[in-house]
Amino acid sequence: MAGPHRPGVTGAQPAVEQGSPRGRQRHTRPPGAPPAPAPVWPPFVQGAVGLALTGGFGLGGLLFASLVAGVPAGVWWLAAAQAHGHVQLFGWAGLMIVGVALHFLPRFRGAPPVSPRAGRWVFGLALAGLLLRLGAQPALALTEGPAGAPAAIVLVVSGGLELIAATLAVVLLLRVLRAGRQPLRERPGLVAVLPFFLVSVGSLWLALALNVWAVTAAWQTTALPPPPLQYAVVHVALYGFLLPVAVAMSARTFPLYLRTRLPRHGVLQAGLPQLFELRPGVDYIIAVNY
Repeated sequence: MAGPHRPGVTGAQPAVEQGSPRGRQRHTRPPGAPPAPAPVWPPFVQGAVGLALTGGFGLGGLLFASLVAGVPAGVWWLAAAQAHGHVQLFGWAGLMIVGVALHFLPRFRGAPPVSPRAGRWVFGLALAGLLLRLGAQPALALTEGPAGAPAAIVLVVSGGLELIAATLAVVLLLRVLRAGRQPLRERPGLVAVLPFFLVSVGSLWLALALNVWAVTAAWQTTALPPPPLQYAVVHVALYGFLLPVAVAMSARTFPLYLRTRLPRHGVLQAGLPQLFELRPGVDYIIAVNY
């Protein structure tokens, strides 16, 4: 005997398992539509890892091994150690952060993605500057008199390339903030961390501007920048660039992974000046490593 008729049901409908190919929504590109642009972040991440393995952890390990082997640590050793620290700070950490920012900020802001071509310019200029720094500073320490002029010129050029890359990155990120489809006040998640982001971006540019001054002064001081300038570069990069962006990313990702409430805007932003209370510990890191 047939069961009761249900309106709107013409026949048996097989169950669709959630997560099966039929149950998942498929996003297809209309015929003739242009291909999606390539993501901007992979070169930055790959470059950051490559620099960390070579000029970062690799060179650091060699410098440590030279001390264990009893190799005299002259000016060349100090210059190579500074180049190693610079690559770790602005290569391993800096390239990674800038690449991720160029990728995620348009999504947070509801803006079009950053042009991959513009991203490649930022990456190429920064990578060239970092590689030149890695070779030029130790080379300058090993030469004296007129023979060191080429290495000194390359050292100054390296700082200029990094600053140009940072300037272009700052311009791209600020354009993203202006290009959002919605008013900024309708993006509360971004508004909460925006002060941290602005401090971080501005500090990156300031640190690399100070770096140009430092490497120019190193021309006159046997490959080693004056300690106050070198300290200022590292200080601004650690306090102003790395710490704020770490807090901003943590404030956005921890609630997602730990399933907690988003931090209150006022409380979070009131903590920004407190980052500088970490100065004694960071000063110790600078004194030991830079």
